[in-house]
Amino acid sequence: MATICLTLNFLGIAAAIAAALTVTDIMPGFVQLGSILSPEIATGIFWSVIAIILLLSGIAFGVYQIADSSTSRNEK
Repeated sequence: MATICLTLNFLGIAAAIAAALTVTDIMPGFVQLGSILSPEIATGIFWSVIAIILLLSGIAFGVYQIADSSTSRNEK
């Protein structure tokens, strides 16, 4: 569980960095939404959503691991 938690968190951080680099035009945009948004903004939104999903999944696996290994007060 700890490995999955760390992996998802690292991938989420990498996706957040990719979003920031795309919005600042360092990386090219690849998502086309017509004339609604520029490709850089649309791709930045894509990477941001992926980052949020990965980070929340990593937090969920971490919380599950902590809750699974905790003991009650009566057992101490």
